[in-house]
Amino acid sequence: MPLLGIPLKNIAIFILILLFVISDNTVYVFCQSLPADMINRIKSATVYIEAVHNLPLEDKEYKTSGTGFFISKNGYILTNYHVIDAGVQWYDLSYPTIIKKIRVIRNSGTSAYRVDEAIQYAVDPLNDLAILAIKDTASVPFLFPDTSAVPVETLPVWIFGFPFGDAFSVIQRGPEITIVKGSIAALRHNDLDQLVSLQIEAEVNPGNSGGPVVNEKGDVIGVINIALRNINMNFAVPAWYYYQLAGNDPLSSGTKDNPVMVTVTSTPPSSGIFIDNKYEGVTPTGNITLSPGVHSVYLIRDGFYLYQTIRRFSEGENFTCDLKPVQPLIISTGAPGVTAVKYKPAGPAGLPVPRTTGTKKLLMEENFNDPEKFRTWEQSTGGTDVRTWYLEENMLHQHESNGTLHAIYLGERSWKNYDMNAAVKINNEEGDSRAGLIFRENESGFYLFRIHRQTDKAQLAYHCKEPFGWFILGEKKLESDLSGNWYDLGVFSNGNAIACTLDNIPVFTAPSTLSSDGRVGFYSVESFASFDSLAVYEWEQDIPSEKPETEEMISFWFSDNFNTKSNWWYTYSGDRKPDQWIFTGSGLLQNNDDEQKRYCEFIKYHLDDFVMNVVITPGKGKDNSEFEFFFRKNGTSLNSVLFSADKNTMSLYSVNGNDRKLIKSGKPVSNLFSKTFLLTVKVDGNIVSCAVSNRELFIVKSNSVRAGNGTFGFSTGNLKLVLHQLNVTSINNDNPVK
Repeated sequence: MPLLGIPLKNIAIFILILLFVISDNTVYVFCQSLPADMINRIKSATVYIEAVHNLPLEDKEYKTSGTGFFISKNGYILTNYHVIDAGVQWYDLSYPTIIKKIRVIRNSGTSAYRVDEAIQYAVDPLNDLAILAIKDTASVPFLFPDTSAVPVETLPVWIFGFPFGDAFSVIQRGPEITIVKGSIAALRHNDLDQLVSLQIEAEVNPGNSGGPVVNEKGDVIGVINIALRNINMNFAVPAWYYYQLAGNDPLSSGTKDNPVMVTVTSTPPSSGIFIDNKYEGVTPTGNITLSPGVHSVYLIRDGFYLYQTIRRFSEGENFTCDLKPVQPLIISTGAPGVTAVKYKPAGPAGLPVPRTTGTKKLLMEENFNDPEKFRTWEQSTGGTDVRTWYLEENMLHQHESNGTLHAIYLGERSWKNYDMNAAVKINNEEGDSRAGLIFRENESGFYLFRIHRQTDKAQLAYHCKEPFGWFILGEKKLESDLSGNWYDLGVFSNGNAIACTLDNIPVFTAPSTLSSDGRVGFYSVESFASFDSLAVYEWEQDIPSEKPETEEMISFWFSDNFNTKSNWWYTYSGDRKPDQWIFTGSGLLQNNDDEQKRYCEFIKYHLDDFVMNVVITPGKGKDNSEFEFFFRKNGTSLNSVLFSADKNTMSLYSVNGNDRKLIKSGKPVSNLFSKTFLLTVKVDGNIVSCAVSNRELFIVKSNSVRAGNGTFGFSTGNLKLVLHQLNVTSINNDNPVK
């Protein structure tokens, strides 16, 4: 009998067609299940992973779990880095932990289960992969990540893992494995068309992380790492990232059984060495005995940026590193008058500033008509790999209008003295649109000359990459609506001098103290922006100018999440003796609660007036436990906001050497210790105000407050502490740049 009016014969033919998809002369059979022997092989190679953490503030254990799978008969296991990362998540905050051990259960949930202790053999935090190793070298079933198996959309896949961890454990055996069928919903590529993520539609849950994603042939095509619950949208790391982590043959290099001996040297010498949070003396030093695998390394020296790395050591390795000297920048804010600039709007695209010959030579001329060249340009898009720039009609466009910074870089970071010119247009008439030219871009940051549609202003700014922040150096009000017209932006960058022109009219001149060389590029935020007719000319010599000691700016802000890239802190105890605070992907931990007072000082910038916000979780503390925020520190002089657990007080002091003067003291509404709170301190001349979780505790105006600029930081005594996030802004930050 026909079904819904369709003959059964036709339905049978339709179903048969659905079983095959022909692509590039390859026939894929969409099977409903995997063969039993293939399932058993993959199950035997897949392991349950349990990381045992120590929660430092509470001094108790905490367990997290995930999945992994053997990739070698010699006991090496591939999983996600976040499965064995030292941190836990509660609500919106991450808390650093210390990994005590990593347990691996083979044949989990069955009578044949076996428990092994694993080490971290190699890690790739950026791409969320890690290789673990167990000491047992007996042959084990293993899976091989296969890059020859090219994934395609709608291809069925199977995910093996242990969702919800030990919730389904069988006594001490661990949980039994779960197999979930799904399909590839999308292939996500970066700006260079490299496959960076597999989007998978399947029922995946926490605990599946690190599990193999296999196709109908049993090939591992990815490692599941992100599960968006309730919407069946999940993501996996493509198999080829394993080879990027593994290198040529890491499973046969080094050892996973015997201790390794390491020699550490540094430039300059006499730097304090901390390996896995243990003090190992000063450089140069040899014959440091380490267990095999991955270790965290910190090198600390006064007057230099903190050196941090996580790496695997091989036998007999001589590890050498260079510490970068600190050249602190003194920043202060002024309020220069914002005057209107009259000018004639530019004509159509392609109207460059007239050029002369002689002392300048052409470095780059770009009409944006070469897609192959365009593919080589580097872009930055708010920390993601999503492509937002494209070429069309011999122009460069950026089509994303969200609030994320979109940048693209051209040229060489070795470029030093040059001027550049390009036509810019903001196409949308709504939103907080801004677009402009990037210059002197290097690993530290870049300068930016931009137009801002909402305020009709031109602005000169500097973007610092680490810590992430912005400094507005100058701005001018423009007598024009900036939507829909082409404007000719020009930048002169030579030695310590910067000058900017808009439609050939000078707008800004400024000293350059933040960067001296780097690439050029384009910038866009909340803007459907277009760019045309780029020309960059090199000057053959510097134009001398005096470099000021203080950078005058209109406003600034920067933030720090206290991660392993936060190298602008000097951590010390006593008389500036190097001491360690532990920077992790989950915050900054002070893990000592003895009587020794320990300091963490921000050394990159010297500040005068500012507003500081920081999220803090202190431990319970011992007798006489305290923590402090100090500011305007210069030598042995500083101001201090001190919290005492015993007295439950918060006090403002002025300190000059051994002379400590109390200015103001008060009591918070409740005891602040053992709870997370937001601390806000505002410093404006001789006025200091302090608030906890947006509740003002005091505001003081006193000539006893130490004046001038200086560093800021934190200290503890008899107390463990976690710092989660820091934000610092100028007092009147009316023009944030993003």
